[in-house]
Amino acid sequence: MNLWAGRDPRAKTFFALAAGSALAIAPATRAWVALPAALALLLSAGIPAARLVSLLRGVALLWFLSMIANAFLWGGPRLGPEALGWARPSAEGLQSGFLHGARLGGLAALGAWLGETTAALDLARSLEWSVRNVPAIRRRVHRAVLPLVLALRLVPLLVEEARRLVEVERIRRGPVGRWTAMRRLARLSPLWMVLVVERAEALALALTLRGYDPERPRGFARRYRWAPPDWGLFALGVAALLGARR
Repeated sequence: MNLWAGRDPRAKTFFALAAGSALAIAPATRAWVALPAALALLLSAGIPAARLVSLLRGVALLWFLSMIANAFLWGGPRLGPEALGWARPSAEGLQSGFLHGARLGGLAALGAWLGETTAALDLARSLEWSVRNVPAIRRRVHRAVLPLVLALRLVPLLVEEARRLVEVERIRRGPVGRWTAMRRLARLSPLWMVLVVERAEALALALTLRGYDPERPRGFARRYRWAPPDWGLFALGVAALLGARR
């Protein structure tokens, strides 16, 4: 069950940005405290079990890589037999890697929570709705949001075209290993770029035929209003920023 499905996308985005900023500027010795809260956010997002395990695995991998990098690059007394030389980790490096890895893991978990609970197109519409009555700002926001919306619309189509090309190549030449498939895909990249241009031209034509005018006010089927839980997220984000340096 996704506890955040009905929340306003602007409130969720502000909370994620505020909490992430607070986590980034807070002392490293307190960064690990945010991990239980980030884990609770992920568990309450209604993410399928397989995907949740994959996300948690990615967070743990970031933490582990930070520990390894700091352990060998940080100065100070080394652990282990001297015969290993530079391959010995330092105690200070391990401690620093643990703390900074917790920071990276928390930031990754916050980003995963926002991505899983907030549709980018819904966020773009809510931002435009917020400034719908201010023409000067409305035009700027629309011009900034439009490339994002078009990219999100086009990316699945382009991925589908790439898969179709790979499938056609597989039918023509038979199944091969991963590296051979990657080489074949690289050879097909010029054709894929032609398909990308054709998709872009078709989209521009569709906008023209539908009478698209960036100066004309847009209509909205949904009204975006903040409920008390949305204000609660806003307050939590502000509290996180204010308490980051205390």
